[in-house]
Amino acid sequence: MNFHSLEKGLTGEYKEAYKKVSTYAAMKNYSGDSIEEQMTELYDILLTAEKNGKPVQSIIGKDTESFLHSFFSEYGAKERVMNYLTILYRLAVLMLIFAAFDVFAADSPKEMLLHGSIAPQNIIGGFLTGFAFTILTSTVFAPRAAKSRKNDSNMWLGLTVVVFGVLLVAEVLLMKHYKDKLGFLSVSCLPYMICCAAYITVFLVCRAVYRYWTYGTVRNVTKQLYSDAHYKSIDDAELKYMTMKRWQKTFDKMLRNGKTEEDFEKAVRNEIKNQKTGNVIFVVTTVSLTLISIIKVAMESAMPDTILYAVIITVIEGLLIRFFLRTFKSGEKTTREIIDECESEGVSMLQFIKNKLDTTRESEETDAEHAAI
Repeated sequence: MNFHSLEKGLTGEYKEAYKKVSTYAAMKNYSGDSIEEQMTELYDILLTAEKNGKPVQSIIGKDTESFLHSFFSEYGAKERVMNYLTILYRLAVLMLIFAAFDVFAADSPKEMLLHGSIAPQNIIGGFLTGFAFTILTSTVFAPRAAKSRKNDSNMWLGLTVVVFGVLLVAEVLLMKHYKDKLGFLSVSCLPYMICCAAYITVFLVCRAVYRYWTYGTVRNVTKQLYSDAHYKSIDDAELKYMTMKRWQKTFDKMLRNGKTEEDFEKAVRNEIKNQKTGNVIFVVTTVSLTLISIIKVAMESAMPDTILYAVIITVIEGLLIRFFLRTFKSGEKTTREIIDECESEGVSMLQFIKNKLDTTRESEETDAEHAAI
């Protein structure tokens, strides 16, 4: 779940309280289905309290640190093990992808697959860096964030980014210095890829069984929540705000170039047509380049190598096309909804945008005042 999106559904002290809890959870590396449920339940409680005029203190209490410890007290050994298994799953996916790249980059992919070796030092180094970062944030930063009276979420976020960058630079320097001494980590390519694929398969099957047993479906909690119209509307509202902000900048630029409000509205309405045209061009271009690359490999390699390459590149490009089409579709839907709302309220598009942006700006200023208290 995008907790930042849920924050947009709250205002004032309720938003700040939720933000502090979500920041603490992120620093402690709390994740998984149980955390998704807890954070959503907290959002619902705070939202109900805000609507009923119930103060945040009646929910959180005077001691925020005690509330945080109590709220996450059920996050025990089982949840931690599942979290680590999930991290290993993601690591296995990365290892398998990079191994596949090594195979296809070789002069003879078949020879590389059957008799070659893989040196996963960089991935292991990245894993150790991530592990050190997790330990540091959960044992040093999170307790201090919990004790802080003010909600300095942005400050803690910036600090963690800086620390992660320092650790990443240290990892690169160490790997460069000890690269030759880590040669013993090389393993045979085929067993390496089989082990990664086996773990990924077992993990996905076990996770599906667990979710079905616990929730009655193999879908994760996030997707189930986003199927709810209320939670989906929060994300839609944020996208609308970003779109209207972009349009406001576009109009200001057009105004400086001597354009009128009618020109702006015409440009906005043409945006949907341009998005559809862009979708077609993107799909045709991507498919054409994919086919060309497959044909090129077929002319230079054996049939097994060509088939393997075609399967992998098709999957990768298919996922890429799906991602971009969903993004374009979401943008098109947002544009249509804004235009429809303008027409239903009987105001010009610029007036509608100004009213919405002013309302959001006032809400953000109120939130900032609460955060400073």
